[in-house]
Amino acid sequence: MSITACLNHNSMSQKKEEPPQKFSAFDEAADHGAMYDKLNIRNISFWTVLGLSVLVVVISGVIALYNYNKFRFQESASIQSEFAEFQEIRVNNLARLNTHGIVDQQEGIYHISIDSAITLMLEENEE
Repeated sequence: MSITACLNHNSMSQKKEEPPQKFSAFDEAADHGAMYDKLNIRNISFWTVLGLSVLVVVISGVIALYNYNKFRFQESASIQSEFAEFQEIRVNNLARLNTHGIVDQQEGIYHISIDSAITLMLEENEE
């Protein structure tokens, strides 16, 4: 064997004889049967509290928006129904002011149109 081949052979045998070094966390976990978790409880707690806080704020906002829209819808419906009632009352009052009719026949109470009433009052004052 040559000297170079002998040196290469000796260096290879030396490498094989060295004990293997631990390569990764997997090798360590394999020795224990499970991988050791290095949990940062402060970070987990912080993100949990922050996430829950954001969730509560979002849910509160959605509830407030729902209540606001519900109120606006009810207000709009109320205004529309009142407007219809006022329109009906106004039509009835205008009809009563511009027509002749009986209020109470037993008592002898009648109503006349406003124009007729004004005319009668003017005639009475001229006499």
